[in-house]
Amino acid sequence: MLYVLTKNITEKVQSINDFAISTLQSIDAIKTYGYVKAVTGPLIKCSGIERCVTMGEICEIEVKTSHKTVLGEVIALDQNEVTLLPFEGGDGIKIGDIVSISSIGNVVFPDISMLGRVIDAFVKPIDDKGPIHPGNKKYHLKHAGQAFDLRKKIGPKLNLGIKGIDVFAPCCIGQRLGIFSGSGIGKSSLIAMLTKHANCDVKVVGLIGERKREVVEFIDSYLQPEKKDFVVVACTSNEPASLKKRAAYLTLSIAEYFRDLGNNVLCIVDSLTRFAMAQREIGLMAEELPVSKGYPPSVFNEIPLLLERIGPGSEDNNSSITGLFTVLVEGDDYNEPISDAARATLDGHIVLSRNIAERGRFPAIDVLKSLSRATPACNSDWENSVVLEAREILATYQELEDVIRLGMYKQGNDKKVDRAIKLQPLIENFLHQSSKEVFSMQESYSMLAKILGYEDHK
Repeated sequence: MLYVLTKNITEKVQSINDFAISTLQSIDAIKTYGYVKAVTGPLIKCSGIERCVTMGEICEIEVKTSHKTVLGEVIALDQNEVTLLPFEGGDGIKIGDIVSISSIGNVVFPDISMLGRVIDAFVKPIDDKGPIHPGNKKYHLKHAGQAFDLRKKIGPKLNLGIKGIDVFAPCCIGQRLGIFSGSGIGKSSLIAMLTKHANCDVKVVGLIGERKREVVEFIDSYLQPEKKDFVVVACTSNEPASLKKRAAYLTLSIAEYFRDLGNNVLCIVDSLTRFAMAQREIGLMAEELPVSKGYPPSVFNEIPLLLERIGPGSEDNNSSITGLFTVLVEGDDYNEPISDAARATLDGHIVLSRNIAERGRFPAIDVLKSLSRATPACNSDWENSVVLEAREILATYQELEDVIRLGMYKQGNDKKVDRAIKLQPLIENFLHQSSKEVFSMQESYSMLAKILGYEDHK
């Protein structure tokens, strides 16, 4: 009798507990509200939530005049106020508008349905193909990435389909390469070719701060919708700095999701410079002091945080993220601060030359200034010998180019120079490639070996 009574009491207590838990779960969490106390240019100063928010958190501003909600990022904190940078224009915001912490946060729930889609920094589709369904696993937009001791070494060479890169600055699986370019010399076209031709399972492309026309051309002219092996995150030049920064981090989080599914992912960010410029704008608005050509210290902290998330997977995961980051060189100065900071973290660099572009050779890759840190280890001895001889020929011709063009060199004086004069035009022709052409790595090496008079390596 006592056992039955105890059992009944236990069941009733459990029932009450279950009811209490379900009731509590149905109640919204306590929400803290603040208010707008000042609007200074693009910045919104708020009070009432300063002890509840953290740096980088997303807040909502309820704009009474337009009956809409504006999202903003916390970029500065002190004891008395919070500084927000809105993700859209702050028109209509006035003193007294209600501010609260948003449930959106700096996380994303990627899903396989993203393949073949073009989205914005908040994962909203901008391609008129219907909604995108959120996945089940949460990915933080900003984190430190995998620990270095958990990563395996970079893998074998990745066929990007571009002769000048595959031969002279090869990219291995899990490697990070920078594409350094001035404006108007074919950077966007090269990125489009790499997206189309690279031999990867999934390609995730972040178009950060690009012109709207270039985004439309990239999507319409170079993507192949029927393949559905890509995701494009687009944030155009007219959008706020906070949105550009978020779009860059979103690009990497989506790449990490597809890597975790077992894919070898190519992640392209175009451009790293506009990401840095966005952080510079945010830093200066947060009253950071500039340290190098107007760039505050936070810029040089953010660049490695972004780049170090790219790399090989862990030992128990056979997938990797390979990264290509474009660097828009200001005034063709390849030693400006962002270029220096990027080169220090990247595993190699591909340099596009204005002089080569003006001659009409595209892609305008300067192979003598381009370098992959995976070489020579990733190449066979035969491949290294082919590349080294081709580089030597180009270097010899470049050193004496003015003398040769002025007719001051007499043929027969130096066999090495004679050979360079004969073969340089053929190597230049080899480096030219139209956007519709794609070559395997073996084809590329065989073509160059034939020019140099090498026997094809079987």
